[in-house]
Amino acid sequence: MEAEERELDFIIVKNIGDLEASLKRAKDEIDARLNGEAWETLKKALGDDRWYFEDGEEPDDAWFAPRDWLTRNEDGNVDAEPYFRLKPLDEKSEFQTWLAHYVAPKSDRQQIAVVWCWDRFYVEDYKAASAKSDQELQAIRELGYHQDGRELFYPISFDADIMAEGFQEGDLKAALDPISRAADVLTRATEPFSKFRAALLKQAR
Repeated sequence: MEAEERELDFIIVKNIGDLEASLKRAKDEIDARLNGEAWETLKKALGDDRWYFEDGEEPDDAWFAPRDWLTRNEDGNVDAEPYFRLKPLDEKSEFQTWLAHYVAPKSDRQQIAVVWCWDRFYVEDYKAASAKSDQELQAIRELGYHQDGRELFYPISFDADIMAEGFQEGDLKAALDPISRAADVLTRATEPFSKFRAALLKQAR
C-alpha cells in the first residue's frame, strides 16, 4: 500500500463519525434543497409561456419540453417526445449524492446537464437520420452541446467555492446562476432542436 493511501486511510478512520454525518446530511438535506432550487431556477429562466414543466422529487423524475412538442397519451395525460431533463448523463454512476455531480464531477457525463431524452421515440437507422440533419446538429454543437452517439447534452459547470458560500449564507442564487446561462443557450438551441426532432419523427416507428 502506497504512503498516500495509508495517510488517506488514517484520515478517514480518524474522522469517520464526521464523514458519516456529512454524507447523511448531504443525502437527506442538501441534495433536496439543491435540486429543488436548481429546478426552480431553470423554470424561472425559461418561463412557462413556451415551456412545459413536469415536477419530480428527483432530477431523473422531472422533465420539461417546448409546449409545441406536447401530446396526450392514452390516459389523457400530458406527454412529450423527445423532452429534456436537468440531470447528469451518468447519474449516480459512482457518487452517492447529487451534490457531487454539481461540484465534483470527474467527466462531462457526470456533470449536471440539460439532457435531450426520449422513451418511446424510435428511429431504426438513427445514424442515417442524423446525417440528414447535420446542419441542425452542427448548430446545436456550436452552441456548446456535446454529442456522444445518440446523446445530446449541455454540461453545466458550478463553482464549488461559490456553492459552499451559498449554503453558508443561505442564498444559492449566485451558485446556481450557471443554470440560467444554460437556459439561455437552450433557448437559442430550441429552433435547431425542433428541426432535428421533426426530421427524426418522419422516420420514427
